[in-house]
Amino acid sequence: MNPQEQHEYDVAVQVGYEHFYEKIPVYKPQILDLLNAIKKKRPELIVVEGTRKTNIWPGDRSASYTVYRDLSLAYADNPAQIVGSVRYDGEVYSVTSRLIKNARFSPWSSYDYHTKKSKHMNNVIKEALKYLLPTQFKEVVEESHEKFNQHISNIRSKSLQGMRHALHRTVDDLRDVQVLQYLA
Repeated sequence: MNPQEQHEYDVAVQVGYEHFYEKIPVYKPQILDLLNAIKKKRPELIVVEGTRKTNIWPGDRSASYTVYRDLSLAYADNPAQIVGSVRYDGEVYSVTSRLIKNARFSPWSSYDYHTKKSKHMNNVIKEALKYLLPTQFKEVVEESHEKFNQHISNIRSKSLQGMRHALHRTVDDLRDVQVLQYLA
């Protein structure tokens, strides 16, 4: 915990905030139930950080503290590789994962496309167990292949753009020569 997070934790404790996962203040207590249910079936999952923060100011407005709406999850053997997140916003539970492809949304709306939502916690637990999986070698290969193809496409595009620019300059130069010859 960095000094800023420690300070926000201390302020939350001082003002009597009660909803914590380990030392992470969470927005609603229902997310604690969701996390505990998921961790009961997948104990190797750990909470690595929170995202989608909300600042809360106590009544005297002396200092704010941060609570987290989303909690990111990873496997204990590779905490740097976040596999997804869970959330409860007051009405709907949700799980987000790179493996979810929600056909109701376009891939360009990344958050919704990679999210499953439900008003029932058990449905989200089932989805979390299905989609919060470690990165597979095949995924790494596919991502590398995609990045390589994109890089090659960028090189081709820049080359063609450079050739077009050179061609237009040559044509403009020839026009200038013709105009000068005409004037001479």
